[in-house]
Amino acid sequence: METLQEQIASFREKFLTMVSPEKVQKIEAGLREQKLNQGLAGVLKTSDSVKDFTLRDINGDVVSLSELLKAGPLVLKFYRGGWCPYCNLELMSYQGLLGEFQKAGASVLALSPEVVNEATLTADKNRLRFPVATDEDLTVAKSFGLVFELDEDLRSLYKQFNHPLSEKNTNGLWQLPVPATYVIGQDGRVSFASVNFDYRERVEPKLVLEHVKRMAHETAK
Repeated sequence: METLQEQIASFREKFLTMVSPEKVQKIEAGLREQKLNQGLAGVLKTSDSVKDFTLRDINGDVVSLSELLKAGPLVLKFYRGGWCPYCNLELMSYQGLLGEFQKAGASVLALSPEVVNEATLTADKNRLRFPVATDEDLTVAKSFGLVFELDEDLRSLYKQFNHPLSEKNTNGLWQLPVPATYVIGQDGRVSFASVNFDYRERVEPKLVLEHVKRMAHETAK
């Protein structure tokens, strides 16, 4: 079975054959600008406390951090949207390991600014069996310090790619979360954090699983 990194590498190679050099340059320029400007002051890191939150998932069920943590640690995935191929590859990788995460006592939750209909499509096409919820106004992502605004060049480019975020996101937002993976312990603190300022780079889910297993081992001592 291919790793997530191998899947991403294959997609990136294919993508470069599908788009013009001009569009690739705009993407790279946007990422450089984001890295320069996204000191993203306030990004949560290891040992930081996480503010409790309550949302409704795509099925209308209430999902709250405090309730999830009663059962064990939480793997919290911030993804950009189902229109993002990198996010889809990553979400499918977590689905493939879901049984092992659950065996280690952890739950998985995915958040994005997608409206409920779009989030439901994302969950369906990736056959996700863990909760997926809409982060209204990116409230939770903002509390993690992850939100950025797309500039006019990127808005134009995304429209050319048929990704009109103002239609796909809640309240017409042209904002996105920086893709990030957090493991939150039952004490409400971050025990693992991976924040990807280049959305094409993602931490390998098996590394996150290994971390969760170590947490379970330490708890069992």
